Amino acid sequence: MKRREFLQQAGLALATLGISEASLWQWSDRALAAIAKPTSRKLALLVGINQYPLKESLKLQGCLTDVELQRELLVDRLGFSSRDILTLTNEQATREQIESAFLNHLISQVRPDDVVVFHFSGYGRSVQTGETPAELQSSLVPIDGNVPQASGRQINDLLESTLQLLLKSLKTTQVVTILDTSYGTLERQQVGVLRGRSYPHLKESWETRSMELTPEVQALQDQLRDDLKADAEQLRVQRRFGQLPGVVISAAMPIQRPIEQAPSQGLGEQAFESQWNGFSAGLLTYQLTQHLWLAAPETRLSVSLATVSNQVQKLAGDREQPHLSGEKSQDATQTLTQWKAADLQGAEGRVAEIGEDGKSLTLWLGGLPPEVLNNYQPSSLFTLTPTPESLPGSTPLIQLRSIEGLKAKAVMVPGNNVDLDIEEGDLIQESVRYLSRSLNLVVGICQDLERIERVDATSAFSGIPNVSTVVLGELTQAVNCVFSKGINSNLSQGINSHNSYGLFSPGLDLIPHTMGETDEAVKTAIRRLMPTLDALWAMKLLQLTVNPGSSRLAVRATLEKFTPEREIIARQEPVRSPIPRTSAAKIPSLLNLEIGSRIGYRLHNQEDRPLYVMLFGLDRSGALELFQPSKVSLSLKSASPSSGSQTELNVTVENQQLVIPPGASIFLPEAIAPVEWTVCCGDGLAHTQILFSVAPFTQTAKVLKLAESSTGSKGVSGTVKNPGATAKAILEDLHQASRAELAPEWIKPDSYAFSVKAWCSLSFIYRVV
Repeated sequence: MKRREFLQQAGLALATLGISEASLWQWSDRALAAIAKPTSRKLALLVGINQYPLKESLKLQGCLTDVELQRELLVDRLGFSSRDILTLTNEQATREQIESAFLNHLISQVRPDDVVVFHFSGYGRSVQTGETPAELQSSLVPIDGNVPQASGRQINDLLESTLQLLLKSLKTTQVVTILDTSYGTLERQQVGVLRGRSYPHLKESWETRSMELTPEVQALQDQLRDDLKADAEQLRVQRRFGQLPGVVISAAMPIQRPIEQAPSQGLGEQAFESQWNGFSAGLLTYQLTQHLWLAAPETRLSVSLATVSNQVQKLAGDREQPHLSGEKSQDATQTLTQWKAADLQGAEGRVAEIGEDGKSLTLWLGGLPPEVLNNYQPSSLFTLTPTPESLPGSTPLIQLRSIEGLKAKAVMVPGNNVDLDIEEGDLIQESVRYLSRSLNLVVGICQDLERIERVDATSAFSGIPNVSTVVLGELTQAVNCVFSKGINSNLSQGINSHNSYGLFSPGLDLIPHTMGETDEAVKTAIRRLMPTLDALWAMKLLQLTVNPGSSRLAVRATLEKFTPEREIIARQEPVRSPIPRTSAAKIPSLLNLEIGSRIGYRLHNQEDRPLYVMLFGLDRSGALELFQPSKVSLSLKSASPSSGSQTELNVTVENQQLVIPPGASIFLPEAIAPVEWTVCCGDGLAHTQILFSVAPFTQTAKVLKLAESSTGSKGVSGTVKNPGATAKAILEDLHQASRAELAPEWIKPDSYAFSVKAWCSLSFIYRVV
């Protein structure tokens, strides 16, 4: 049965209850009117290159995945037509083919106010051309970038100067360029689980004083410049200051330094790709596309990039720092709304294929957060994204059977509106998240260690509960941390054999306080690191609960600071929350806080039931700080969400957890304790996680043992002594809170099951500067 037919039949039944069919169809009428309204065309050119003519260890692995991620986002989330998207991959992506596609697919078709997207994933590099004798120019390396030219000094790349002219030739200002590449040098392409996207340079290449444009490139640039009547010097100045047309989202900034200053150990910002379970992808592309799948339509691109940058930094540290530039980068109107075909509430993926039986499905899951997808359990449930025609509970359930990379096999759940038609391309939303009860912390053992060291490490880790290992050189899955000796600061020489052992991030940033004594034995070091491993495991479990995209709870949390004046730094709320969204234009795009800033969190509960709240702080060393209310009850004023009138609310504390009544809006820490929260360290990223639940955290209260905070404010916050057990108890409590929303057959003895109607987990990440 078609969903439209189902709705018509349902309308007959509703008529007997006094509900008119006209009111039932009003949302459908609005949707049809929006579709019928003339809209601008949306064109895209996507380029990805893995198979460069280099030795196997230097070939990239994630660029074709980037193209797939971007294409899925454009078609299924942002309203692009598949026939208006041209992709060039591997051997197709020659310099001539890329330039020809730009001219014929984009420039010749585009009209004023059309939207154009150009994406490149592959190697980049910096070259010195004759036109800029004192500076470097960035370039995108095509598949034939190293084909010998008539003159050994000729460069066959897509130069930034060529890209600038091509972009300027577009008859629209609605241009977005995504460059997931970098232009510096890395003598060591592999950095932990990360692979650099700067073209592998020989040292002699830096000694080449000047490169020439091929006659074909020179002729194209001359023609484009003449057509535009553009001044060459003005174009050069615009490039130097990052003023390419439209908006440019870059994994790394171009190098603008004299070539004499290029150090031999490496230069410039870097872009990286990483290995996840079953696939590789660029950090920028994966985090950006996943974020945009779930972002609200009014979200500014600058806010999106700030969020993405913080996620990238969790993996790559300061080595990759995405940038927003271009002539329209400061335009506050740059939002997703202008791209979208409809105001959707986001999606975790889509139906990619339907089996011949009409019930077996292949799903594409690029909208799930990467860390969640890595640990997603078969049995997880999805629903079709509701349409304006959908009645509550009318969308069928879909259950996962297996997951491979970004795709999953699934089936329609019997007896749950399975007679409604599902079509390829239908969007899906998370309904119940299943996680294994035997999740492990995955430790990567550095391949640069001696063989005997790797054997001893594997043996020692095997005796630690909740830990599994993989050697980085044999990597086929994501890792949570790396065990190694000290890493040389420039990464060019690998590990320092005379240093001690410690734990590092997947991108080889040292986890604080984990290095031991020189000449320490491997097994001794691992025994010493057991508390840190337990804390990192706890952090992993807590981060797997984050669900701002899928939660259905009507909650909101804002991070506010008081110095030098009070302002909102960040806001988090579920995309599918029924709370009306406030303007995103007032939210600062850069999540930076200075040391000494006074901060707090405002929590809103717009549910018609009380909600239980826990607030944690997590740092890079894995230390878990828990906010603990110091009072057992208090009264406060709160504005009614409907009338705005002030009401007296009784906010209670049960078993060291805060309970927020329906309609309450409170501010922490002021509402609970007479203390201030001050940003007090400059150790990069700070991370706070807030959990809302419809039921008490009963098991968590039993296992918590708080230490006094470093400030001596007993009863306000403290370091959790048993972080692993605490995090496991939190997952159990969320599982128990979800039972009321789940049929008995959905409860699995080997899995946690979390209903999106029962919990919300929000994560705030900001830089301390």
